[in-house]
Amino acid sequence: MLKKYHRWLLMTPHLPRSPVAFGLSLAALALLDCGANLVFTHLKQTTPNLITGLIAGTFDTSFAPEVWLAVIGLTLGTLIIVISIAAQNIPKITELYMQDWTSLIYVWCLLLGGAHIFYIKILQTLGRQPVGSLLLNLYGLLPLAILTALPYIFYILKSIQPESVAQQIYRRQYHYMAQLGVVLKEGGGYPAQFLRRSQAYLLEGLNQLEDLLTYVAFRGAQAEIIGVVSELLQHYISCKPNYPAYFFRLSGAVMGDIAFKTMFDQFSQIEENHTFYEQKCFRLLGNAYVRFLEEEQFPLASLCGSEMCAIAHPILSMGDDTLLELIIIRFNTMMRFAIKHGSRHNEARHLYNLAFHYRRFIESLVHYQRPHLTQKCV
Repeated sequence: MLKKYHRWLLMTPHLPRSPVAFGLSLAALALLDCGANLVFTHLKQTTPNLITGLIAGTFDTSFAPEVWLAVIGLTLGTLIIVISIAAQNIPKITELYMQDWTSLIYVWCLLLGGAHIFYIKILQTLGRQPVGSLLLNLYGLLPLAILTALPYIFYILKSIQPESVAQQIYRRQYHYMAQLGVVLKEGGGYPAQFLRRSQAYLLEGLNQLEDLLTYVAFRGAQAEIIGVVSELLQHYISCKPNYPAYFFRLSGAVMGDIAFKTMFDQFSQIEENHTFYEQKCFRLLGNAYVRFLEEEQFPLASLCGSEMCAIAHPILSMGDDTLLELIIIRFNTMMRFAIKHGSRHNEARHLYNLAFHYRRFIESLVHYQRPHLTQKCV
């Protein structure tokens, strides 16, 4: 049972979430409607005197459809405007919204609540009086929708902030890596399509972070994104021993990624060393470092070197010399760009910053007794 649960969690990123959210919301509303009618029937049998006046009275429901339409229009209108404006500065924000269970379920519940009152009106037109459903809608669903409309708008406004988007991507990728390790460690064969989707999902998170880093102009948000990439890679390295060897066979999702377009001659080596995710992260950090140098964002450029040094510590503790060589190659590449930029602009400040972090990395190599790797530095 636990194994099936982990497999279901692992497949949720690939599910079309909107239809699933619609099904869950519809089932919940149907259960509430049935429950309300059962409760009303029970009260009618146990306390007939109390219910008689209620049944004999008339319910004025003429205002309900208009109120529901106003609430739905306010919420969806605000949502569309906010997402449209955010999409100009935050790439793929619509895709992230379509993966948010809270938003999808809330919107579908709101729409189904509006449809519920029209369902009641149709029954009343046919001569039926669903008092339980009517009480549920007028005194339960409608007040709840009115009270939660404004908090939901605030929730959306907060969730489209660049820092919030980066944290959303981080949480989803973090949990997916952990669940992937649990499922693959349990054994059993998995189809190639599943592995391709898993690799594509891991790379998709990094591509979203890279696009977000390119579009966002705030230093705090950029620093947050760099930190998220570093933390994801460190978490991946800790989960990597649980992944079997066949997971690292390069699928079309990896070979077709933009970061690997110029590395087609290294595919066999990447597959043998199990380093497709690390290569992607290191290239992302290296490209960010070069861009920050060109934009003279020296503190952010220094942060890239600091995070590279932080990534090296779990690798050193695991003793993976292959990944250490990749870090050395990336550090040397960053040093070449730093020297070139410093010579061209007569500015050595960033070069001192990178040398400081590179020195810390070399000291770690010496501490862990890796003299053959220390000789390859610089």
